[in-house]
Amino acid sequence: MATSRKKSTKSEKKKDRAVKPSQVIAETAENQPAPDEELKQDRLDDFLFHAANYIYVRRKLFIALAIALAVILSSAYGAFRYVQYLDNIRNEELFAIEKIIHNRGLTETQQMEQALPLLNRFIDSHPDTRQFILALLYRGGLYNSQLKYAEAEKDFETVRASLERDSELYVLASIYLSNVLWDQKKPSQAIEVLQSAQSEKMGDIVLMEMAELYLQTDQKNKARDTLEILLKDYPQSPHKVRAEQLLKLL
Repeated sequence: MATSRKKSTKSEKKKDRAVKPSQVIAETAENQPAPDEELKQDRLDDFLFHAANYIYVRRKLFIALAIALAVILSSAYGAFRYVQYLDNIRNEELFAIEKIIHNRGLTETQQMEQALPLLNRFIDSHPDTRQFILALLYRGGLYNSQLKYAEAEKDFETVRASLERDSELYVLASIYLSNVLWDQKKPSQAIEVLQSAQSEKMGDIVLMEMAELYLQTDQKNKARDTLEILLKDYPQSPHKVRAEQLLKLL
């Protein structure tokens, strides 16, 4: 019996020796990367090598391009800052004129005498700017207060011609212009101006102005329709109470 155990043990050892090389080969094969992966890795290494070599050979060109890009970005930033600086200067200049116009310690004549020369100079010096539009509105208001209707009309019309219809300043200039026309006893033209200014911007204000003009020209039906539109389309309008009061009178 002992002899049989020894023989079996020896045979098992021989089997182990026979199996181990194949196991080693299998484990080695498992740890080795796949051929496709090796190929991809070789291609990546090759690409990186050539890319690095390309950049190195042409390093002067890349340095020059980097410098040029830095100069362009720096110049663009400097130009932007300069535009901002000029814009701030114009804002300060116009604000100083606004203070004169809104100074309640001055009469309308004094406001005109002090502010008008400054506005004229500002308008001549800064065309095609957003402050230019505001300056025209201010000057038109001054002309209107002095009953210089032709000059006021011209300024308000210039504003309207310079802006899109959906601009709030366009609507504001239209309202001012309609008031100038009404003061000259031109109600039909005043209403036409307001009609042309109807948009989503300041729509309730335009409707209120139109209703007032309709009432003053005894066009009660049109006034009623306009007020009803105002209340329907702008239920939160600050003109709601005034519109309801006027409807009760119709």
